[in-house]
Amino acid sequence: MAPFAYWDIAAPVAKRAGHYRYVYARRGQPLAVADTLMASLAIANDATLVSGNVKDFPMPELRLEKLPLD
Repeated sequence: MAPFAYWDIAAPVAKRAGHYRYVYARRGQPLAVADTLMASLAIANDATLVSGNVKDFPMPELRLEKLPLD
């Protein structure tokens, strides 16, 4: 795992993740804690999140790339 970067989940990242859970749950789209944390970390680090489950990441400010699943 050494070649991979590690990003701490700082308080602002956790707060953003909690905000996403709150907002999207009120819209009828509950999101998993892990998904909101990954999205929040990607946004905070100006990274692109790659996932096969793009429906789990509705945040418009998130750069998201769909992983092709065969």
